[in-house]
Amino acid sequence: MLVSHRKKFIYTKTAKTASTSVESFFEPYCMESGKWTSAKLRNAIVSPAGIIGHRGKLPRFSGWPLLGPRWYDHMPAARIRSLVGQKIWDSYFKFCVVRNPFEKVVSGFHFFEELDRRNLRPLGVPQFPTLQERFANWVETQVARKKILFDRNRFVIKGEVCVDYVIKYEDLNNGVRHVCQQVNVPFDRDLPRMVTGFRPPGHGLEQYYDDRTKALVARTYDFEIEYFGYEYPVDSTAGAEKE
Repeated sequence: MLVSHRKKFIYTKTAKTASTSVESFFEPYCMESGKWTSAKLRNAIVSPAGIIGHRGKLPRFSGWPLLGPRWYDHMPAARIRSLVGQKIWDSYFKFCVVRNPFEKVVSGFHFFEELDRRNLRPLGVPQFPTLQERFANWVETQVARKKILFDRNRFVIKGEVCVDYVIKYEDLNNGVRHVCQQVNVPFDRDLPRMVTGFRPPGHGLEQYYDDRTKALVARTYDFEIEYFGYEYPVDSTAGAEKE
């Protein structure tokens, strides 16, 4: 997450939406001019110029988030608002990125399955003989039960969308360009590739979804699908992922 006092914007960070790439693009305006350097992981930075949330593995202990970093990358919008205060929240330009939930869930599945293989974040996912079976189990245990990837609270407070603009992952560059125009910063460089996708190339959604998993994702992300006009993609062949 980002707060720029220099350019008066707030960025709330969603999951599996190229969010770290977008975050890194706007980070320089949350620090004193000339102080920024690119980093995949970083501790929280707070200065008169702005705030960059902690980006990296979070501590796992009782009392989180009260005993953890005050500012962290996937903070709920309501918590950011409570910390910056209503006056700043109302006057700054607020934005985030969203993505088609059917694509987002597949991206998240591969990301967390890879972490599980590396024992970085064990999920205890049983091994199934087919990709579709593994995916179905993960959707049921992690997504439909809202244990993971459910990030509506990054852009919704008390049932209402609370940001001024939403970048769609599917039109990322144009969305970032629009934000640049709104906050008066140049769109003069490509988005950095901070977290590369783990989804194998050429895997279409039909290799993951059946009618049951489609229904589970549709029910879990009913608000996002209706509000942003998403649907199960007709052309579901996977391309290169930014995150």
